Amino acid sequence: MLSMSSIELEKNRLIKIDAFLFEKLLSTCTPKAKDWLVKKTETLNQDFHKNSFFLAYSASFRFLGKDEVIFSNEELETANNLCSFWNPQGMKQFEIARLILFLRYPITDKIDYFETINKLFGIADMGELAGLYRSLILYPFPEDFQFIVADGLRSNIKVVFESIALNNYYPSLYLNEGQWNQMILKSIFNGSPLNKIIQLDQRANPTLSRQLSDYANERWAAGRTVNPELWRVAAAYTDNQLLEQYKRLFSSVNEFERKAAALACATSKSEDAIALFNINLEYKKEIETQKLNWLDFSNEWYQSLL
Repeated sequence: MLSMSSIELEKNRLIKIDAFLFEKLLSTCTPKAKDWLVKKTETLNQDFHKNSFFLAYSASFRFLGKDEVIFSNEELETANNLCSFWNPQGMKQFEIARLILFLRYPITDKIDYFETINKLFGIADMGELAGLYRSLILYPFPEDFQFIVADGLRSNIKVVFESIALNNYYPSLYLNEGQWNQMILKSIFNGSPLNKIIQLDQRANPTLSRQLSDYANERWAAGRTVNPELWRVAAAYTDNQLLEQYKRLFSSVNEFERKAAALACATSKSEDAIALFNINLEYKKEIETQKLNWLDFSNEWYQSLL
């Protein structure tokens, strides 16, 4: 059982988020959808039953639809104040309706609560799963969702994996180092854009740098190319093996590889890497004037793949 203090704190937080979403959704949906949502939430508030909850959760797609809800900059600031790092932009009407229902689920017994959550995740289709994962940081007791997140990160369905890995603060806040490193490696393997991973630079670690360096050598040995974003993550803990890899990149005929080498050396904490950067002058001025940086580099790289 949860302590009363922890329950009340969560209730107060969820009430504020719920009120914000409810007001926004009612201002954007049709009169029919508005009438349905008001009646369903009132019924659940007055006399909650699990079956009624699941029926309403399922029916929300039919009544609300898939139109995206546009939040103003002021509303996005409000959202972030209600829950740090939360950005609801791009959520669909039915996703917001389901989130409202989800946030109103009575929290009295943690075992019962997580049994219901497991059921929601278990019956969800691919799109529904992605929606559930995108809102992870809003849920009560988010630190206890790691086992559900681990399942999602093991998924071979790219849209599900990326709903956790990309543009989502949950991994940076709650994954341990091993889980984080596996997520980065799988992102590279999947071809998922690393520049959309929140706190990518801040969570760099020596183990990950070595894993990425070894992965690059394996790719090269097999005659394959390496995603140049990899060097952004590896550069934080440059060692002798990485230095040799940078030298190889600098001599590449591929411009993206030369740019990646220059950026990796310039952003590395290694004196040897900085020295290598200073004798490879092709992109030195652009980097020093910020005309070339990792963000623009990533955008240019992924644009070239289209």
